[in-house]
Amino acid sequence: SDRDRPPRGDPDCTIVIKKLPDNAKEADIIALFEPFAKQSNAKIVGATVANHRALAFVDFDAVEAVLKVVEVHRKDPFKLN
Repeated sequence: SDRDRPPRGDPDCTIVIKKLPDNAKEADIIALFEPFAKQSNAKIVGATVANHRALAFVDFDAVEAVLKVVEVHRKDPFKLN
């Protein structure tokens, strides 16, 4: 049920991406992280790109997706060209 899911913006379900290229788009960020949501049976519930700060935030509806992203990033850091 919806009551069991964390609300959008829950810090445990949010990843922060730093040092984005100036031309990064929300669609690029979603495409990069959508596979982790699907693997974790989760959804991306929001994505915000702040190009002027070279940052993006991705909100998932489950912490498992965040943990999977962190696990993979430790082994092979993400690159967005």
